[in-house]
Amino acid sequence: ETFGIKKTDKITGEVIAEVEAGVGDKATAISPDDEYLLCSEDNEFGLYSIKTGKLKQLFKGHTDEILCLAFNSTGDKVASGSFDQNIKIWDTKEAYETQNLSGHKGEITCLAFSPAKNILVSGSSDNTIKFWNSETGDLIKSLDEHTGRINYLAFNRTGHLLLSASDDGSMKLWDAEKQELMATIYCLKSSGDWVAVSPEGKFDGTPEGMKSLHV
Repeated sequence: ETFGIKKTDKITGEVIAEVEAGVGDKATAISPDDEYLLCSEDNEFGLYSIKTGKLKQLFKGHTDEILCLAFNSTGDKVASGSFDQNIKIWDTKEAYETQNLSGHKGEITCLAFSPAKNILVSGSSDNTIKFWNSETGDLIKSLDEHTGRINYLAFNRTGHLLLSASDDGSMKLWDAEKQELMATIYCLKSSGDWVAVSPEGKFDGTPEGMKSLHV
């Protein structure tokens, strides 16, 4: 099975360009300007032009399968996370490695660059979230409030807030500047209702979600 992405005309729906990048499960990311696609193949990944479908750069350095990819806000750097438990930051123009970040004790499952600062956040199957300085490679802080694999990380538009989602069944909202927990959000699978609880014990939610606190 071929993996690909199609770019279509917004008015006519006509396919303008198509990128095909091999077979198998992929880690992918699209550049902030929507011009480039990152796509992994085992322990390497390519930078493709969405307009032409051509490979622009190939990035090699990991020793195991790549699981996640992320662009920074300007598109001049990308980060890759792998089963080898390492995170690598790359220069997109020259395809060279600028930083190798190690410290997780499980595979790297998700990555997110802050839109405001030189901050990269990583999640892992070791249940932790780590904040890194993407320029120096220094670890800023490690957070271990989740009790399951980290599946998703996303900053808000200003970079002041971070949302994480985990196999423990919760989402957590963080103050990204202080790296402090603001609230834990639990969703009820059956109804879609939710309840949020702060570290101080304050809570809010939908009416049905609030009822679940008393069950």
